[in-house]
Amino acid sequence: MPQHPYSVLSAKQIQGQLIFTPCPGTQDTSLAEALATLKEAGASALLTLMPTEELHQNAVDDLPQQCQQHGIEWFHLPVEDDQAPAEPFQAAWDANRERIKQLLSRPLKNVGEAAETRQKQARKRSLRVVNEHSEPVFNAVSATQVVFQRPVSEGKHIAIHCKGGSGRTGLIATQLLIECGVPLREAISQVQALRPRALQHPAHVQYIAQFEPVARPGN
Repeated sequence: MPQHPYSVLSAKQIQGQLIFTPCPGTQDTSLAEALATLKEAGASALLTLMPTEELHQNAVDDLPQQCQQHGIEWFHLPVEDDQAPAEPFQAAWDANRERIKQLLSRPLKNVGEAAETRQKQARKRSLRVVNEHSEPVFNAVSATQVVFQRPVSEGKHIAIHCKGGSGRTGLIATQLLIECGVPLREAISQVQALRPRALQHPAHVQYIAQFEPVARPGN
């Protein structure tokens, strides 16, 4: 029985993994079967790079609903085939980049736990002052309500797809790696090791070059 294909990329700068994959539902499996395979591979989120019209042309219009049914967080970041990301992508990226990076990044200490630790430390300092001066000292921190929040980052796996899972997928995977702290050349090398045809189109090469660090005078 055919299984939806995918490849996995890991990097030391991120806790989660990037899953490179063709468009679910276009590789001799149903959309539901493809998403089930990606879910089994650990995907917590799916980045769709195909514009709405392209999804319609490939009969996967119900991808958002199917993702919801499979418990996969869905992000639509449309990029036209063989083109550099334009305004529709940039608008969606600006709106979702922090959430996407949060999913992928190394888990940090819970914000509420960190606040509680600071609160306990302040209480100890106040007790020492009371013992030394035999006078009660108001501790402002102890009056602060600690609000427990979701972890700042989560270390989840993210699947990325365009039509074939190479060109646009490799391009945006490279951008995501760079924004998570992977150096440009290292990010390109890692992506091309997995997808040799990625980052070959002139429009993609020019786009990703903007992430090259600017040399400082005298360096």
